[in-house]
Amino acid sequence: VIRHRDVRPCHYGIIDKFRLQVSEQSQRKALGKKEVISVLLPSTKEQQQKEEEDKRIKEHLAEAVFFEQTSFQQG
Repeated sequence: VIRHRDVRPCHYGIIDKFRLQVSEQSQRKALGKKEVISVLLPSTKEQQQKEEEDKRIKEHLAEAVFFEQTSFQQG
């Protein structure tokens, strides 16, 4: 079992590689090996919250631009 010990949003998207090697207990000779790539992703709930926040920011910016444009045209 491999677990992230420091799960924070700043670590989302970072790629880690793990090398696994299988051998018999009595021998050192490797029977097989594999490199596994891992990416820390936000939970579905966190992703939804971020998308909702991004949507609110975009709507707010669009309203602000519209307000500025209508104010400028009237003046």
